[in-house]
Amino acid sequence: MPTTSKTDTLTRLQIHLARVTKRLSEDFRAATEKHSGTPESVANSREKALREVIKRFFPNPFKVAKGGIYDSYGNRSVSIDCVICAPNHPYLIDETGEIEIILVDGVYAALELKPNLTDLPDNFGENRKSPPEIIRALNQAQSVKGLERERAAFMQGNPSSEKQDYGKRCPTYIISDNSAAISQLGKYIADYYIYKKIPPSLQLDVVFVLNNGLIFNNKAPDFTMTKPISNNWFPHLVCYDSTEDFITHFYLRLVSEIGPELSMSKAVLKRYLDQLVVRDGRPKASVGFNTVKID
Repeated sequence: MPTTSKTDTLTRLQIHLARVTKRLSEDFRAATEKHSGTPESVANSREKALREVIKRFFPNPFKVAKGGIYDSYGNRSVSIDCVICAPNHPYLIDETGEIEIILVDGVYAALELKPNLTDLPDNFGENRKSPPEIIRALNQAQSVKGLERERAAFMQGNPSSEKQDYGKRCPTYIISDNSAAISQLGKYIADYYIYKKIPPSLQLDVVFVLNNGLIFNNKAPDFTMTKPISNNWFPHLVCYDSTEDFITHFYLRLVSEIGPELSMSKAVLKRYLDQLVVRDGRPKASVGFNTVKID
């Protein structure tokens, strides 16, 4: 006879997710202290810490890699810090066992690490010799979103054209340890997309700031993870600040992505995270911002 109630199980899972996220933040900071003065070593240590955490949530036959991603139309992204390769990804490894050629048709999601997103300069840093981290992140995300899978995985029901397009592209995340206030960061990103006239299909999908909050980019009217901010649907960013349990919401989004292949069952973790959401409710968005110009 089981002695642990469902409520206890869900609470233990919630505490575990918070602990893993806190430890990742500590690892990021430890990398700075340990490798002070050697930026490349700091970056490598942080990236390794992120990949090790992601491996916990996507065990074999998934594989976690780093590098540029290719599609079958001759396009290549810039190098990405953490690429989750789905079980259908070919075993194209080098002599160390690392995936050497990453193909978007076998990529589940791409995560780029940007430890500090506090610098939000006027004019998006256009008068600088080098762009700020947030603009570099948006450009790197765009290089991934420009890739296309040959076909999207099967989706139940009658998905909107926006959701079908989403399923043909690689979900792209930005992970950070520190940032400006989430609402300020969200507005900055939205303003940049409007200023550059970048279509939603080429915009990033998620920003997860370990110590501040979460931003989702709602690109389709039938996304289940976010809700429209008006009766007339249009693409928008949804911001969640640190006053709510955004950590559970992040991991639920990650394990719920539309992968590159047909899956016959849900991820084990998703079943429990769904129950957590039913128990505690979804966090309320603090604010939302348009990402396209509405005439």
